[in-house]
Amino acid sequence: MLLQHQSNPCLVNKAKKTQLDLACEFDRVKVAQLLLSSNMVAALLEGERKEPSDSAFTAPLHLAARNGHKDVIGLLLKAGIDINATTKSVTALHETALYGKTEVVRLLLDAA
Repeated sequence: MLLQHQSNPCLVNKAKKTQLDLACEFDRVKVAQLLLSSNMVAALLEGERKEPSDSAFTAPLHLAARNGHKDVIGLLLKAGIDINATTKSVTALHETALYGKTEVVRLLLDAA
């Protein structure tokens, strides 16, 4: 409903996470799909209003990868997210391997 009323999905909360970040972190596939179909998709994927050098910086793909959310990762890849983007000097593949999500490691390797 908020998107229908032109709300900005790129706003960040106190933890500096967007709505897309939260949907990806908590495996909310339908919410992620809705956000990715909005007219703000490019800004959401690029992390508008976020500073990559900030220690609290997060990225939707990294959040989904570290938590093993394959369906959300598939949506992000289909939407054109940069698979090689880094946060704190690591890629989503690094995050996935660090958290032991082997199926997601395979998914990311296949997509690279």
